[in-house]
Amino acid sequence: MRGNRLKIWGGLIVGVFAVLLLGWVIWGGRADNAIVVRFLDVGQGDSILISQGSTQVLIDGGRDPKRLLELLGAYMPFWDRTVDVVVATHPDEDHIGGLVGLADRYHVGEFLQTNEPSTSQVFSRYQGVVQSGSTVETFAPLDLIFPNGARLETVYPDDTIDPGKDIPSNDTSIVMELLFGEHTFLFTGDLPEKEESNILVGDIEVLKVGHHGSKYSTSDAFLDRITPEYGILSVGANNRYGHPAPEVVEKFKKRNITVFRTDKEGTISFVCKDEQEACEMMTEK
Repeated sequence: MRGNRLKIWGGLIVGVFAVLLLGWVIWGGRADNAIVVRFLDVGQGDSILISQGSTQVLIDGGRDPKRLLELLGAYMPFWDRTVDVVVATHPDEDHIGGLVGLADRYHVGEFLQTNEPSTSQVFSRYQGVVQSGSTVETFAPLDLIFPNGARLETVYPDDTIDPGKDIPSNDTSIVMELLFGEHTFLFTGDLPEKEESNILVGDIEVLKVGHHGSKYSTSDAFLDRITPEYGILSVGANNRYGHPAPEVVEKFKKRNITVFRTDKEGTISFVCKDEQEACEMMTEK
């Protein structure tokens, strides 16, 4: 009987070791130097997961808490239960709704958000999560340096904007730029066209298209100035807003900018292994 118990325990130990080894094989190659940027398929909304090793940054969370947790479970190592920084670009439900359930499974080191309030119930629940013990920064420009030297910087807005003014929430949507050697990503939230002149960046490689491809964002002048190689549209299938607007899609086609859409390709991932080598692009579908 004792011998059988020893065999059982031995089998369990081997099994656990095998699972850990498999996890190391799957994640180890991406846990050293590579920056991984995933535009998560959250339906009609935005959510972007940026990872390098054990450092995780989440920009927005879509609308559905269950969907967000499913995606984080799929794309974060199963032993990692910490999101270092969560950025809520603005208080619309399709950007913060999914974040309501985040604290049920993950510890968040820091929240970054604007000062723009909302009267929605979702915003109230989100604020409950934010105030549950994490550090909260409002309008504080984030300059995060990843272990491999990549930088995530806030390029808009700044703390000169008066939070007491009645400003549409999209107008102060947080815009961030990720820089890793020759690779540059620009995440624009729902920023409208009239504010795009405030985005002071150079040429970029990957653009998260503003406001899901709404006709009120992504001007010709903006595209001609930043000259992206790729445009990422985070949209839900057959959404009621008609996103992306045909005229916006035509702007990308006219400039030979390669476009990927989450409603057609699912989650879209860029794996950048070093500062010069071209990033590997993968789609879920």
